[in-house]
Amino acid sequence: MRLPALLPLGPLTSPRLLRCGALALAPQLMLAFGVDPTLAEGELPGRAVVLWGAWTALAPVLLLFLWPRLPSACLALAASTAVLFFSCPYNAARFHGMQVVLLTLATLAVALAGARGARPARALVRLALVAVVLLACEGVAATIGRTHSVGYTLASRLWFARHWREPRNSLGYRDVEHVEDGRRKLFVLGDSFVAGVGIADVRERFSDRLQAALGEHTQVHNLGFNGADTRQEAYLLETYPFRPDVLVLSYYINDILGAAAALGHREPPFRPYANLAPPLAWLVTRSYLLDFVYWLLPQRDQAGIRKHLARCFTWPEVVALHEQDLQHIVDWTRAKGCDLIAVVFPSLIQLEESAAWVAPALGVFARNGVPALDVRTLLRDLAPEERVINQNDPHPSARVHALVAEALRVQVEALGR
Repeated sequence: MRLPALLPLGPLTSPRLLRCGALALAPQLMLAFGVDPTLAEGELPGRAVVLWGAWTALAPVLLLFLWPRLPSACLALAASTAVLFFSCPYNAARFHGMQVVLLTLATLAVALAGARGARPARALVRLALVAVVLLACEGVAATIGRTHSVGYTLASRLWFARHWREPRNSLGYRDVEHVEDGRRKLFVLGDSFVAGVGIADVRERFSDRLQAALGEHTQVHNLGFNGADTRQEAYLLETYPFRPDVLVLSYYINDILGAAAALGHREPPFRPYANLAPPLAWLVTRSYLLDFVYWLLPQRDQAGIRKHLARCFTWPEVVALHEQDLQHIVDWTRAKGCDLIAVVFPSLIQLEESAAWVAPALGVFARNGVPALDVRTLLRDLAPEERVINQNDPHPSARVHALVAEALRVQVEALGR
C-alpha cells in the first residue's frame, strides 16, 4: 500500500524536511490560543490580534507543506515567530515553552533542508542555527520562576503561577482554612513579607515555622496581604472574622507610604522599559530571555522609588500621621485584650541607613511598652545576598524567616510565663 506522496516519509530529502517543519509549525500556532489561567479573560487587551495572527499564519504554513521550498519556509518561520512573541503576554509559560520547542524543531528542519540545497542556501543555514541557539535559550528562560520587586515580569509571573495558588483560604489569604476550635489564636499581620513572596514552600515562612514551634495548642493565622501599608493592615485586622489572643505585627519601612499618600505625597510613576526604544521594549516584554536579562541590570525607576521612601521619613507631618496609624493598632489590641508583639524589618540591604527609617515605629512601640523585635540585630552576620530572595527581590530569604521565627518563639513563650 503506497502512502500519499505529500506525507514526509521516506528518505529525508529537502522537500520532506520542509514538510516536517510545516507539521511542527501547525500545532505551534494552535498553542497561541492557550490562555494563562492566572489571567482573567476580561483583562486581555490585544488578545484578538493574537488570534487573528495565529489563523493568518496558518496560510504560509500550509503553503510550505504544499510547496516545500526555502522561500516559503522563511515566510512560515517568520509568521510563526511573530505569533510566538505576540502570544507571550497571554500564554502560560508551559504553552510558550512548547511553542519554542516546536519552532526550534521547524527551524532545524529548515537548516537541514538548506544544507542539502545549493551553495547560496548556506547563509540561511547559518542564520537558522543561530536562531536555534537563541530559541533554546528562550526555552530555558521560560522555565525559570523568579520573584521581583515589581511583580509583572515574566519570570515573576511564572513564579506566582507555580507557587501562589496553594494554600489559599476562603478569605483570600495565603493560608490554610481556619475554624473555631478553642485553641489560643496568634495572628501574624503584615504585607508581602508575611505572605511570603519569594518563599515557594510556605513551611519556610516565619509564621509557619512559629506554628511548628508552638505546637498544636496554638492556632497561627497568616494575615499577609501583598502591598498592604499600616492603614490597610488595620482594616484587615478589624474585619477579620476571628479575634486574636496574640497579635504579631510585622512592620516594614514602606508601611509609611499609606500615610504619605494620604497627605498627597504619592510614589513616582513607575515606567518600566521606558529607557528602551518602543520596538525593543515591545520585544523585551514578550521574551522570557530578554526580559530576564533586562531586569538583571539596575533600572532607574527602582532607584526613584527608593529615594521617595527615604524622603517620606524627612517629612514631619507624614511621620506624625504614620505614628498615629501605628498607635491605632496598639490601641485596638488593648481594647480587645490581646497581647501585641512587633517585628520591625529594616531595608535588608541598607541596614545602616535603616536606623532613621525604623526609628518612628520603634519609638511608638517603646512608648507603649510593646515588645519589639528589631530584625537588624539578627542580620549582622549575614551577607546582603543572604538576607534577600535574590538581587531583584528585597523580600526576606528563608534564612531570615528562620531567624525571625526563632526570636519570635522566645518572645511568645515569654508571654505565658
